[in-house]
Amino acid sequence: MIVLSGIAILLLATINTNMAFADKVPDGAGPGDDLQVYFLKKTFDFCDDGLSGGTPQDPSGGSVPDGFDVQASGCVDRWTNPNEPKEQDRRDNYAFTGEQIAELVVARDLDGAIAITHAMLKVGSGEVVYCNDVTADYVAVKTGGKTSQGSFWKQDSAVYWLNHKVSDILAEYPPQKSESTQAGFHEAYDKIFECVLTVTDDMEGSDVITVEVTDTVNSLTASTDDQTFFFNPEVSMDIGLSSGSALEFEDGYAGDLVYSTNKLLIENDAEGGVDIAVWLGGTDLTSPDMAAKCPTSNIIDVETQMDFKCNLDNGLYIEQQWQDVNNKNIKWSCQNAATSTNHAQCLGLNPLFFGHDNVLENGHEADCSFKLRYPVPCIGEFTDGNLVILMRAV
Repeated sequence: MIVLSGIAILLLATINTNMAFADKVPDGAGPGDDLQVYFLKKTFDFCDDGLSGGTPQDPSGGSVPDGFDVQASGCVDRWTNPNEPKEQDRRDNYAFTGEQIAELVVARDLDGAIAITHAMLKVGSGEVVYCNDVTADYVAVKTGGKTSQGSFWKQDSAVYWLNHKVSDILAEYPPQKSESTQAGFHEAYDKIFECVLTVTDDMEGSDVITVEVTDTVNSLTASTDDQTFFFNPEVSMDIGLSSGSALEFEDGYAGDLVYSTNKLLIENDAEGGVDIAVWLGGTDLTSPDMAAKCPTSNIIDVETQMDFKCNLDNGLYIEQQWQDVNNKNIKWSCQNAATSTNHAQCLGLNPLFFGHDNVLENGHEADCSFKLRYPVPCIGEFTDGNLVILMRAV
């Protein structure tokens, strides 16, 4: 009889992210009627997508967050159709060091655009980055002088900022505020600013982002509404078992198929509402206290003999497909480890869910069962082994 007392759990945690987009209805704010600022569009650069360099057609710029283990191997994309734009946004506002948040705003000064001197993106009460005056870029593309300029580009008669169409909204905003002005962008009264914030290590916890525009001639400022972000949240999982202190299997004889008598529990308890992609694998099982042979060496090869499947939230989603418990292989990458239906591996490990979006959303839990085939012959007491869990923020 083969004795298998338990399998320990080894967690290898990594953090990585993808690009996302978010829009909202433009809003305006300001201390008086002379100066107003209107939020137009927001975009995030989470995966070297060209926000602070390159073009929409050749997105070679941007930045990838610092990290560890598989972080530098690529980004996790939360999208389902590779033929469609990647515009499925994060479920919550969070950002990590190296990621970028860009906002496009338009400001109107009834004394004339010349009175608008600059714009600043603020995190909390601190002034963090000067915004770029991109008015001339927009005008050049809008009037047909150039097909692309800076972050703006033109297709047919529409003007885009990065991946957002902005010509329609700039035909309505700023709204008419006086008899001498009209609704929509007017070069005599308005300036357009692009503000690019790169998250740094010293940004931590929940804080608000605003864009403040200044008219130094009249000593006026106007700001967009507060937007709350969680910076550099702690990404973590609560890992446990339904019972006992290690994953345990039924005893069996050579040739038997046995199942785990308890379940692995994985809960996403990360800060800031962070969603995570998760991959699961394991090390081979060994018999350190007894000579073994199973079937040709002193190990049970989990890649050929052990499988797993996981369910979500105690039955909200029930996985039908058993997957191999593979060994981690650092020679393999996570470059194409999208979290959708392509079932891509990460360092050789299989996704937590095979027939479902491989995302464990914040506050949700997966329970995983295992089955093990004892080869013929198989002699030993296999008491050592690890489960390996990789996670990356989405």
